[in-house]
Amino acid sequence: MKRKRIVALAMAALMSVSVLSGCGAEKKTTGNGGEESGEPVHLELYAMSFGGNNDSLEKVNEAVNEYIKPLINAEVKLNIINYGSYQQQVNLMMSGDEQVDLMLSTGALTSNLAGQGALTELDDLLAKEGADIVDIMGEDVLASCKYGGSTYAVPTNRDLARSMCYYYRADINEELGLGLENAKTLDDIEKCFEIMHEKDPEMAGIAGNNTSSLLQVWDWDQISNNYGVLLNLGEELKVENLYESDSYIDMVNRMHDWYQKGYIYKEITTSTVSNPDLFATGKMLGFFANGNPTSDNTQSQMLGGPIEHIELVEPYMSSTTVQTACWTIPHNSENPEKAMELLNLMFTDPTLVNLLSFGIEGENYVVKDEEKGIIGYPDGMTAETRTYDNSLGWTWGNMLIGYTWEGDDPDVHEQMVEFNNSAKRSKALGFTFDPTSVQNQITACSNVASKYTIGIESGSVDPDEMLPKFQQELKAAGIDEIIAEKQRQLDEWAEGNGIE
Repeated sequence: MKRKRIVALAMAALMSVSVLSGCGAEKKTTGNGGEESGEPVHLELYAMSFGGNNDSLEKVNEAVNEYIKPLINAEVKLNIINYGSYQQQVNLMMSGDEQVDLMLSTGALTSNLAGQGALTELDDLLAKEGADIVDIMGEDVLASCKYGGSTYAVPTNRDLARSMCYYYRADINEELGLGLENAKTLDDIEKCFEIMHEKDPEMAGIAGNNTSSLLQVWDWDQISNNYGVLLNLGEELKVENLYESDSYIDMVNRMHDWYQKGYIYKEITTSTVSNPDLFATGKMLGFFANGNPTSDNTQSQMLGGPIEHIELVEPYMSSTTVQTACWTIPHNSENPEKAMELLNLMFTDPTLVNLLSFGIEGENYVVKDEEKGIIGYPDGMTAETRTYDNSLGWTWGNMLIGYTWEGDDPDVHEQMVEFNNSAKRSKALGFTFDPTSVQNQITACSNVASKYTIGIESGSVDPDEMLPKFQQELKAAGIDEIIAEKQRQLDEWAEGNGIE
């Protein structure tokens, strides 16, 4: 299709490598799989979902296996876990001997698992079974997933940069006359919240639940986790204590003020209800989240209503943003080579990418414009009634060779390339922190953070009272040792790469 050639050319501009071997064909056989005989290798794959009806998963799984068996002589079981409990389930699996061949991960989780020896080194596998992935992603991007000099993860091909945004229901904004379409700053948003609260006191300006904190990421380079960060989007290579910084203190004070005024969902620290279910109540206006060229349409699909956004932090790229969604092969994989063959297909084969991302054509989606590669729901189906979760297509390998969902611009994949190209780069892009020597301190700080961050960052507790306790317990848990080790490794990396 014409669209796939355009995408391949755009990817060449982004990565400065040839991708004709990876993206030019509609189908691709990897390794020797297509020539193998005998029983197909069984693989167990684990990925996440934001919830909702996923009744078509079994049929999609069957279609995936029917497609990949002739290509790589393998079959895969798709195990989908809800986002809210994903990390807990992964940690349980990694502590046992359960077969896990291919697993979606995130930066901090990947770092921890690599430090524990729970993941397979991928360099040799990438050189052979995953050679197309290296061509598509480029060595510089893959370097962001190295730990201790070895590659342990492969980032998905998507928005490798991140902006921070406030998303809001456009219909509620219009109905209440809030003026959010003209807002550009947190101060502007606060003025709109004042109008909201006056017109509908039961409406919450910010939704959320107790599975994650509101300010987990913002305008800092996390360097794998928040226990020592680079402030101001990584402009300087000085590792600092986020929780003692002026920007963090200002933000949590603002959140506390908003919570007291009724602008933040009152049950945010105790609720386990997902955002889609919260928004179904009609009493949630918006939330904070990452942004990219597809965000409004993706969030609209997920939440079942028209969503627009306000960009609060300019797009930036760091090793952490690259690692936001990545694939790993755990140590208890029974066939790492075959797992890498499957992953390679997820980066090179549009048919497989579309199956995993959108489900079965005619049942879960229909093609609206074949020439432009535009798809949408079949007649009578909506985001609320769909039977396959299509909101995480960006996690299934290489989204830039797949279909485009209606509502996104037809050239959204090219926009994604430009989004990545134009993003501000952290000075530490390409550096990955090896947590091995301070793993105990990281665990201790994580335990402390789990006690405090949701309450402090949601505004439900007084930061004047709780923040000093949080800071003190982090000190006792060893945050200063983590910061010192990050700085030491970062200095060595910078010197070795000629970065000042």
